[in-house]
Amino acid sequence: MGKPTGFMETARQLPDRRAVEERILDWLEVYGPFPEHALKAKAAPAPAALTNTSWAKRC
Repeated sequence: MGKPTGFMETARQLPDRRAVEERILDWLEVYGPFPEHALKAKAAPAPAALTNTSWAKRC
């Protein structure tokens, strides 16, 4: 399990907002894509106990 206090140690990051001029031309998301390196920094690693079970292999 990840650290219960991890959210207090890592600053909140949001992806960049798309410009209004660009957004009014389509129905896509307000935010642009989130950088891959930022996603990996935010994600907690899965505990070995969950990844090595038969339940996890069935999902």
